[in-house]
Amino acid sequence: MKKIKLIRFLLPVTIVVWVFIMYKVFSVITDDNSPLPVKNNKELTPIQTELKQESFNLLLNYPDPFLTNNASSKRKKSQQNKSVKNKLSQNKKAIKWPKISYLGALQNNTSGIYSANLVIDGKSVILSKGNERNGVKLVNVCYDSVLLTFEKHTKSIKLFN
Repeated sequence: MKKIKLIRFLLPVTIVVWVFIMYKVFSVITDDNSPLPVKNNKELTPIQTELKQESFNLLLNYPDPFLTNNASSKRKKSQQNKSVKNKLSQNKKAIKWPKISYLGALQNNTSGIYSANLVIDGKSVILSKGNERNGVKLVNVCYDSVLLTFEKHTKSIKLFN
């Protein structure tokens, strides 16, 4: 019984919706496609575009990758990379940093200055910004890392977990 009442209600609603859809479709099809009236306005002028010809000079200070032999250029690049890596490794080998661990930051409640709790070669040390111990100078303190200098070289050390 309930289904019959529901069908009696939904059937007319469906018919009305389809009639509305058909009306919209036929109104678009039968439209005469006349353009909208435009007022004659003296302020409206056609847009004039002016094209300027510009010239550019390209400074090509690198070889054309499509004209060079790829194998020889790769060899040259790899040789250059190896020489740069060797120089960097020589610079790193020249300085031997002490074993340093960053355990955390401390803040002085009265002055607000931060200090770092470090372990340098197995000895626990608390350094303030600008202080030095065993040749290691504290440059900056962050919550997750410290910035240190040793023999004019700078290094960042992350928090030890």
